[in-house]
Amino acid sequence: MYRLFDNRLKARKQDLRAVQRSPTRLLVAAGVGIAVVVTGSLTYLYRQSEAAVSAGAPALAQVVVSKPLAREVDSRLGFLGQFSAVEKVELRAQVGGTLIGIYFKDGDIVHKGDDLFSIDPRPYEIKLEQANAQLETANARLAPPGANSIVPRH
Repeated sequence: MYRLFDNRLKARKQDLRAVQRSPTRLLVAAGVGIAVVVTGSLTYLYRQSEAAVSAGAPALAQVVVSKPLAREVDSRLGFLGQFSAVEKVELRAQVGGTLIGIYFKDGDIVHKGDDLFSIDPRPYEIKLEQANAQLETANARLAPPGANSIVPRH
């Protein structure tokens, strides 16, 4: 019985060694397989390229040629586009009011001193008349009767 146990123990040790060696053998076998596939592929591609070179260049294409035509050509070209100014100016009124006249168009060239807009003068004329009336009232209160009063200038 001791011999039977001893034989089984030896068999198991050999099985363990075989199992331990199998990953190494598997890696070596995989490496050899990959090397064979790569070598075969490279040989195939090399032979294909030699066949392509030995076949020669393709035949030249046929080209049809004609004499040039002599005629008038319109030298004007039409394009769609958009212009924009190099410099822009923002106009701001110094006073408020209603515009009654605009004396330029977009894109016109204007010079210093040119009239650009007209503002309705009526509200300002009314305020001027009110201020003159207040001035006359103040002068009348301050001055004795018959004295010279300040005359408003227009």
